[in-house]
Amino acid sequence: MLHDDDELRKDVVEMTTMLESIDSEDIRGFWRATLLDPSAPTFIINSKTVSSQIEDEPYQLLCSLLRTSGDLEHATLPRRALYLEEISIGGVSYATKGSRKFRDSAVMFQKPQNREGYAYDEKPGVITLIFQYKYHAIYEVTQYFLLIQEYVPIDNPASDVYQGFGFAGGFLCKTGLTRYTMVPLTHIVSHVALTTIDDDLIHILPIDRVSILILAFSIKTHHISTAHVIV
Repeated sequence: MLHDDDELRKDVVEMTTMLESIDSEDIRGFWRATLLDPSAPTFIINSKTVSSQIEDEPYQLLCSLLRTSGDLEHATLPRRALYLEEISIGGVSYATKGSRKFRDSAVMFQKPQNREGYAYDEKPGVITLIFQYKYHAIYEVTQYFLLIQEYVPIDNPASDVYQGFGFAGGFLCKTGLTRYTMVPLTHIVSHVALTTIDDDLIHILPIDRVSILILAFSIKTHHISTAHVIV
C-alpha cells in the first residue's frame, strides 16, 4: 500500500516524524543529567533550518538591538539568517508559535529598559521567530535571536487578585498580543502557563516560580516531599 499510494506514504511519513518528535521529548526530566556533561553543547537545534532573508520589521529591531554596542554602531549587518522552529538551551526546549511544539512558545523574557541595556524588565510573550545570525564585530560572531510578541498588563494592576498570592500567584494580562521585541536567546527566563479567564483577560504563571515555591516549601517543612506539594 505504501509503495502504490503516494498520499498514504506522505501521511505515514508525517505520522512517524511526529511520533519520533514525541519520543524525543524529555517529559519528566529523566534526561536532565546531560546538563552535567561539560562536553554537551549549550544550544541544541531540534528542527530543520531554513536560510532566508530577514523581513523589514524584524531586521530593524535586530539592528537596533545590536547597535547598542559601540563596536557595531556603524557596522553593516547582513540581511540573511538561518531560521528554525525549535531550539534547546540548557536542556529546555523553546519553539515558535507556528510550529508543532507551539506549547513551548509562551515565555517570560528580559527586555531592556533603556538603550544601554543595563536594566531589564521581565515581560510575558509568545515566540514568533527563532533564528541563527552571523555578523562581524572584531571577529565573526554567531548568536541566536528570538522575535517575541508581547502580552500587555491590565490597565489597573491593583485590581489583579492573583498578585495577592505572592511571587508564585502569577498575574493578569490582556488577551491580545501587541508589539514585537527582539531578544537574544539567553534573555529567556522561563516558560509560562497560559489560562484564558474570559475574552479580555488571560492569566500568566511563570513556570520557574512554581518550582521555586515547591523547593522553598519543601525545605521549610522538611517532612513534606516535592511530590506531596505538587499534589
